[in-house]
Amino acid sequence: MGFSSVTTIRACADVAREFGKEYMIDLLEVPAERIRVLGEAFPEAVFCIHLPSDRQGEGLAELVRSSVRELSGVRKIAAAGGVTLDTVPLLKECGIEIGIVGSAITKSGNKRETAARFAGAVRM
Repeated sequence: MGFSSVTTIRACADVAREFGKEYMIDLLEVPAERIRVLGEAFPEAVFCIHLPSDRQGEGLAELVRSSVRELSGVRKIAAAGGVTLDTVPLLKECGIEIGIVGSAITKSGNKRETAARFAGAVRM
């Protein structure tokens, strides 16, 4: 979590490097200034722009665009919270490499079909 101390995040980063793995810093409710600090301190991390679930996707576009600006120079960005088929083009446009999809699939009537539609949208 991005609100953790830099010392804690650094310890997690060290363990990930030791095992040759990536690590993700979740930015749920993390202010812009802190995002800039984390981006500079941990440019090799995967940063997850995360909209709170109670917002049900409302404001995701603005959050993604502003967070991407704050994270310039980082290697990889993910997005979570309100990711739908309609937001896939935005994520691609903004250079988001990872879209974490939850309720758009789990609450759909046909989970397999919805997941396949996401896979298709990502590949387009």
